[in-house]
Amino acid sequence: VVQHPYQTSPLTALVLFNPKKKVSVKSTVKGQESLENSDFSGETELGTEHRVPVLGLYSGTTNEVLIELFNKDGKQVGERTLEIQTDPLPEKMEGLVDVYQSGEDTALPLVLVTGQSTAHSFAFDKSGEIRWYLSDTSGSYGEFPISGGKFMYLDRDTMIPTYEKPHTPKMYEM
Repeated sequence: VVQHPYQTSPLTALVLFNPKKKVSVKSTVKGQESLENSDFSGETELGTEHRVPVLGLYSGTTNEVLIELFNKDGKQVGERTLEIQTDPLPEKMEGLVDVYQSGEDTALPLVLVTGQSTAHSFAFDKSGEIRWYLSDTSGSYGEFPISGGKFMYLDRDTMIPTYEKPHTPKMYEM
């Protein structure tokens, strides 16, 4: 288990392993017991070399992560529970989200907040818990979601914005 693998997103990890037979992997960060549907899951394709991304860890706690292995027929052939300890959120991120019930639950597992005066782009779940954030700061325009669960990240240090050129000329796909 490699925590904070790319030094840009502290509430993530990679689980690396090479099983002898081809399997697909499902990783599930167990949510808070008091909340229904607060687990956060992801799946990989069938293979023998796995770099399983673990997203949606809670900050400042020991997270329970279930790793399940499935054969080509979709039958579960193994499982293991890992514990991943994370550091607390930066002080300036404490209390950023207030939760008010105003209708039905969101259809999305996480809500992304980025740009303007947000120091760090972050995502929170339906209970207001921050489950992902970038340790780097981007320009005031934030990040832009694109297909495949990726987004475009604007590099804030490339140049000094001016009235004529308010946008950064350098972007990264993440």
